[in-house]
Amino acid sequence: MTPIGCGLMLSERSFSFGGESMQAVIVTLTGLLALVFLAAGLQKVFQSRAIASNMRRLGASRGLTRLIGALEILGAIGIVAGIRYPVAAIAATIGFVLLLVGAIAFHARAGDYGRRTRRNDAFAPPVLLILTGVLGALLLSGA
Repeated sequence: MTPIGCGLMLSERSFSFGGESMQAVIVTLTGLLALVFLAAGLQKVFQSRAIASNMRRLGASRGLTRLIGALEILGAIGIVAGIRYPVAAIAATIGFVLLLVGAIAFHARAGDYGRRTRRNDAFAPPVLLILTGVLGALLLSGA
């Protein structure tokens, strides 16, 4: 037990950043990202009206939209498989980073970061890029 002031004591184990607690963080982040990318990929593959319209507005063809969706679905499967096979998660994470950099470029080219009505859609890729980068760093660190 470690004193932290005001008479409180904390167990070192409760704040450890290795072992089981870090594995729980990795599995949780993996699951959340897998769900997000799976949902996004399915909407693109099946051409959800809102998604298809937005992708056309950004300059992506139907074929490119479906390809991106398929890659997102495969990546979601890859990061989940990475819980057992880390190489799959690292490969999927690299693929997601490339897709998200492309998404940021498409949104920037369309001027979405300067438009109040488009900012919500445009800020999803940078946020996902940060989360995916964190996951990739955790995986590469061997945590």
